[in-house]
Amino acid sequence: SRVRHIKRTRHVAGPQANDSPMPVDPALAAVLATLAPAQRTAIVLRFYLDMSVEATSTALRKRPGTVRALTPQGIARLREALGETWQEVGDE
Repeated sequence: SRVRHIKRTRHVAGPQANDSPMPVDPALAAVLATLAPAQRTAIVLRFYLDMSVEATSTALRKRPGTVRALTPQGIARLREALGETWQEVGDE
């Protein structure tokens, strides 16, 4: 599966700064690390890798409704932890 491939690639190759499709805000990365694994994975797949709910549910082997529930839960925790000073892309 895509998730296993990502995990295996990361484990074998290790994280590479040049492999990121876009820069990662260190504050965001730190808060993402505190999320439950399912929430974190859903957020990364949905927004960082721009996957649909259906593709994310397939990758996670969870129902689409579970992905739809995990996503706003994770976003709420991110907003809570990052506070008002952090600006989301598109909020300009």
